This record gives sequence, C-alpha cells and structure tokens, in this order.
Amino acid sequence: MTSLRTTLCLACVLAAACADSPEGPPTVHVAVAATLELPPVPNAPSRVSVLRYGFEEGAGPEMGQCAALLLDGINHVEWNIEAQQTWEDSEVRGDTTFVHHTAIGDYVPASLGAYGMTPGQIVRVDCAAYGVLGLTKSGG
Repeated sequence: MTSLRTTLCLACVLAAACADSPEGPPTVHVAVAATLELPPVPNAPSRVSVLRYGFEEGAGPEMGQCAALLLDGINHVEWNIEAQQTWEDSEVRGDTTFVHHTAIGDYVPASLGAYGMTPGQIVRVDCAAYGVLGLTKSGG
C-alpha cells in the first residue's frame, strides 16, 4: 500500500515541485491560474504555446515566471514579453507547506494587425497555463 507521504510527493511532482528539506517538512509549489475581467483579444486563441522560456539559450520553465516568447499557433504570430507581475502566498496544512505561485505576463504580438490592436496595447496572459486573459494598455 502506498503511504500518504509517497502519494503526496507523487502528486507534487505531477502538479509542480515537491522538495523535502533536511531542516523541516516538505514544501509543495503549485502554479495558480489567474483570472481577470478584460476585453477579449480579437482573433486570438484561448491558449498560446511557449516557444522560449528565458532569454538565454536552453533556459527552462521556472515556477512563478512567465516565458519570454510565446506562439499563437492558429495565426502563427510570435508574442514577446514586455512585463510580468508575480506573487505568491503560502499556507501550512499538517506538516506540509503549500506555496501558491501566480504570474501574469504582458505580451506584444509581432503583428498587432492580426488582432486589430494599436501601438500601446498588450495582451495579458496567465502564465500558469498560458491562457489569454484579455487586451489592455501597456503599463496598465
């Protein structure tokens, strides 16, 4: 029979990251999807794909961080990151600490016209699952 701790760590590995520390109990890191009420982005898919996680060659995903370059696979348009907002909170349940990471990225598509956008507008994306949240102004 599988122990509760083994089951918990298996779930951690599947969902995010599970790290046992020699100094204390396990910590589970979980990506949390963001939701916002923004105007939709015309012609944009509901989700986009990651082309490159970081600015350096070979960079991999990091919990609570947004990718540097995305791809709209339907319109074949690349989106470059302009800015990101990240935050985390934690809670302790039993002997385990759960750290919830949320990240939102502001992206500029290579072709604004593909989405009826004008200069100064950006696409806001939830970086947990790369869902398109909506259209807003740069810096807003």
